[in-house]
Amino acid sequence: IALIDLHTLTIKLCEVTVSNHYSNLETILVQLGPKECLLPTFTSTEDKYLQLKTVIEKSGVLVTERPKADFSSKDIKQDLCRLLIKNKDEENDKFEMKIGVMPEMQMEHAKCALSAAIKFLQLLADKNQLNRFHLKTHQPDLYMRLDTAAMIALNIFPDSRQRPNYSANAKSSSVYGLLNNCRTAQGQRLLMQWLKQPLTDIAKINERLDIVNAFVNDTSIRNFISQDFLGRVPDFERLVRKFIRKKANLEDCYKIYVAVNKMPKLIEYINEYNGSNKDVLIHLIIQPIQEMIDIFSKYIEMIETTMDLDRIGHHEYIIKPDYDKDLKKCREKQDELESKMHDDLSSIRDKLSSYLSSTPSRSSISKKNGNETNREPIRLVYDPKQGGWLYRINRKESATLQKQLPNIIIKVTKKEGIFFQTSRLNDLNTKYSMLNATYNETSKELIDEVLNIASSYCDSLSQLA
Repeated sequence: IALIDLHTLTIKLCEVTVSNHYSNLETILVQLGPKECLLPTFTSTEDKYLQLKTVIEKSGVLVTERPKADFSSKDIKQDLCRLLIKNKDEENDKFEMKIGVMPEMQMEHAKCALSAAIKFLQLLADKNQLNRFHLKTHQPDLYMRLDTAAMIALNIFPDSRQRPNYSANAKSSSVYGLLNNCRTAQGQRLLMQWLKQPLTDIAKINERLDIVNAFVNDTSIRNFISQDFLGRVPDFERLVRKFIRKKANLEDCYKIYVAVNKMPKLIEYINEYNGSNKDVLIHLIIQPIQEMIDIFSKYIEMIETTMDLDRIGHHEYIIKPDYDKDLKKCREKQDELESKMHDDLSSIRDKLSSYLSSTPSRSSISKKNGNETNREPIRLVYDPKQGGWLYRINRKESATLQKQLPNIIIKVTKKEGIFFQTSRLNDLNTKYSMLNATYNETSKELIDEVLNIASSYCDSLSQLA
């Protein structure tokens, strides 16, 4: 058996002696949860083959037949040499020799299955997938044996196909629903994995229980992790896929920066714990996170050096203007335009001041990163999804707005207010957007360099996930 997981960039191999009813195979299918299974094409409908196909399909896995020639492991060593992660300076010949002595290379049948999967997914044709994967052995005996019938009978996961009247949103209808209070996407995936792979090793079970006990008994640590830290953690697996596909941007780099920058505070909180389970926390949480902090120290430095963090409040993820004189000139022109926008805002407030339900004095108007921060009826905001700079007014002032300023351009109406532009703001925003395009084009080489460096952290990001 060979499994390729494109989300975690993991290749797993496994060989087991199957019983007459393929119960071992069904257990592995439950543990790994594949979406699709490749089988060699058979010219005749043999009973054993039909039985095998039935077991796989009963587990909710799509069966796809492939030519028998695809199940040849003749070139598997060279294929893995191109797919597995290796050191930058490592020569291909030495790396291939290292692969040759891996224990997984002794699994002859699993190698054949892997060869077919590599061909089917066309991994070698995608240069972005090269040297990205980890090779592991899946050991089914480490986990409790559960088949599909047991998973359904125990209500481990919500399964609307098995229960037509089941409400997919009812948390109490499955074990997963009851336990799923995860704050992150990777937390939900890990919970699903643990439910599919219940441990049998008493020592590892106790380690998990000790960590749970520590967090249950220490409210401050639990609240910090749940409410403060995890709320800032992005979906690292998704970000890794974006970097691999060359679809990432500076906003993704910043998300990683925010999460990693919070880790020292996390260690500080956990270090304050002095209970009986401190050693387990050090071994399983503090030490691995400290290693990640050390690995990402240069990354943090790069982001703080290259990105203009002052513009994040605008939802602008750009390179600092200090890097280039043309960028500096562009930034100065944008600042001038912003100043004119605020003048226009003041003019509108003066016109509407006697008509709006509440208008604060100009002296009370504060700004944070260019955006208005207090609760005045009219605010200047930057929203790149809506085209740039807009005025926002409370929805309750809609009638007054359209009566007193009939020539405004309403861009969108949302729950939080009406977003609009005057002709003056529209002109200023058009010029600002043109400067933005020039700024991004001028800084393109620097952006590409930052993204290339960030993509080199994909392996570490996968570990964080």
